[in-house]
Amino acid sequence: MANNTHLDKIARLFDIIGLYFDKSAHDFDKIALLFDIIGLYFDKSAHDYDKIARLFDIIGLYFDKSAHDFDKIARLFDIKGLYFDKSAHDFDKIARLFDIIGLYFEKSAHDFDKIARLFDIIGLYFHKSVHDFDKIARLFDIIGLYFDKSAHDFDKIARPFDIIGLYFDK
Repeated sequence: MANNTHLDKIARLFDIIGLYFDKSAHDFDKIALLFDIIGLYFDKSAHDYDKIARLFDIIGLYFDKSAHDFDKIARLFDIKGLYFDKSAHDFDKIARLFDIIGLYFEKSAHDFDKIARLFDIIGLYFHKSVHDFDKIARLFDIIGLYFDKSAHDFDKIARPFDIIGLYFDK
């Protein structure tokens, strides 16, 4: 039931922004459907890496495969208005944002394997020994949707999420 609670929270997340989350569908199909509905063509016959890269390309998050991993990810955040400077406190603030966010990707959890793999394939999985990647790895390991509005300069980061209705209380 704990797994269902996590799944429900994720479903709710996507439901709020109009992305139908079919809980009865196979995990991979559920995720594909999320992107299909918002016009992000998810070609199931394509190589996983290319499929996911295309998802980001279509929504204006240019995924430069030749770039250094950190630069690729930094660009993703830059374009969607989550600018951060890894030498400034902004990086820590964004790290905190995702640390508090609610999509905890526990590898042992039944329904999250495919979702965790999605992040792995697009290069968001980082070994903790890699320099400057610790916090990014942590972002996607401990995500959650509760925003600590007392955090300094949090509003700049929270605003994009608020605008698309990602805030939810369950």
